[in-house]
Amino acid sequence: MTSPYPLDDRAALQDFLTRTHTLLQEIATKGGPAGGPIFVPVDLRQLLSDGWTAAGPDLLSLSSSIQTAPEATLSTHGLLGPSLRFKLGVIDRVWRRFAADRIIKWLRKLLHAIDTLLDSIIDALGPAGSAAKELKQALEDLLEELEEPEEG
Repeated sequence: MTSPYPLDDRAALQDFLTRTHTLLQEIATKGGPAGGPIFVPVDLRQLLSDGWTAAGPDLLSLSSSIQTAPEATLSTHGLLGPSLRFKLGVIDRVWRRFAADRIIKWLRKLLHAIDTLLDSIIDALGPAGSAAKELKQALEDLLEELEEPEEG
């Protein structure tokens, strides 16, 4: 089974951030991922969208910081080599489950799996991305109370 991430660790981190940004943007602007059910209740969609407009770009700003970060910093935070590859492997495994079965259970698990790597990136590179991460965590809190949406 092949990973969707590039072989170069820094490129893989950048790709992870891009994929995460895309997923969260789809949920924030459409209420759910492209081609999937709507997870965000109508009364919270605009609030999430507005919050994402303010916080989302910071997630992508981390991507440029990855290229200039010292190797020792990335290594200390488990962002290189086998440690990174394992984290990406876990995320990819859950992402594939969610892609195959777009239900709240797998979205919750995916967002939780993303946290581990995102925490390491933010710890290594500074607070950029923290607002997007907190918005993602608020979305996780919301998903905890929701039932599975009905297929429309």
